[in-house]
Amino acid sequence: MPEINRTRTPAHSAPDLLVTVLDDGRLEVRTATLSNGVPVSYHRYILEPEASVETEPSGVQLAAAAAWTTPVVNRFRTAETARRNAEL
Repeated sequence: MPEINRTRTPAHSAPDLLVTVLDDGRLEVRTATLSNGVPVSYHRYILEPEASVETEPSGVQLAAAAAWTTPVVNRFRTAETARRNAEL
């Protein structure tokens, strides 16, 4: 299995939201539950290029619009196809 470069570039940050664009074009989203303005818990999830982001916070939508260019989406599709074929 190929190693994934986990270098991250923060795309949007707020006290309760951090969106990171991963090298393969996926978005890593971290949301925080705040109590008196202080994070008390976190939830992380990954969105792949072309995932529906219409119900996501505006920071996620902005990051997706900026990051998911046609070349990025095409590279991701090609890599996913190669990964799936290697699993067969």
